[in-house]
Amino acid sequence: MAPFNLFDLNQSKGNVSTPGTSVIEVLGVSVRYQENQVLSDVHLSIKEHQITAFIGPSGCGKTTLLRCFNRMNDLIKGFQIQGTITFNNTNIYDTTQDPIALRKKIGMVFQQPNPFPKSIYNNMKLPLEENNSSKMTRQKIEEVIITKLKDTTLFDEVKERMHHSALKLSGGQQQRLCIARALTVNPEVLLLDEPCAALDPISMMKIENMLQDLKKKYTIVIVTHNLQQAARIADYVAFFYQGQIEEQGFPEDIFTNPKSEITAKYLEGAF
Repeated sequence: MAPFNLFDLNQSKGNVSTPGTSVIEVLGVSVRYQENQVLSDVHLSIKEHQITAFIGPSGCGKTTLLRCFNRMNDLIKGFQIQGTITFNNTNIYDTTQDPIALRKKIGMVFQQPNPFPKSIYNNMKLPLEENNSSKMTRQKIEEVIITKLKDTTLFDEVKERMHHSALKLSGGQQQRLCIARALTVNPEVLLLDEPCAALDPISMMKIENMLQDLKKKYTIVIVTHNLQQAARIADYVAFFYQGQIEEQGFPEDIFTNPKSEITAKYLEGAF
């Protein structure tokens, strides 16, 4: 099997990660949309303070599983799930669980930046007002806004135009704003669905560097079609193929010595 030879993984990422505490456990999960089988018997552990990357061809179930973690698929007609997904040892699909409360703990950012047609400040303030309107002073709200903008390396770029429209930011800045906005309510997990797909290489590298810092505070799961990106930033990689996880492990193993012939062919660009 041909190794993934675009660059030296150890030099690009630093030391190999060690296993941590599981935050999300996926146990025998299968998903259907009406008659369409999308996932079949998936098993996976998402570790605390690591970046887990989902890779694989389009339509293989990566985004479906990502959206299961904060129950976004509940909004899709015909969605059916079997198996168990636990978050901090609690079954998130138990009938007693509140999906809205879950989404405060497991935030999500989408492929296309989607800032609200408001000022940068009001984009950041809105989730805080919705979730803590009676508890936070204006000073505390501003402290949170500044902290999250700094966490996403955006504050210095926008501090002089906080009351200008967020729609005037560049694409990369808009995406970092959306990530900062998702962090205002202090989620434990951040889900990212191809967050760099629409961005230029410089903006992509800023987000990659930012994610390496953010994992010190949050657990991150990212769907990406960019194999180099997965190799650069991921602590753990799951390769999806036809609704199943064909192979999973450390990127140092997946990209240089894949066990599956299908994985090797995908890394070679055969499909």
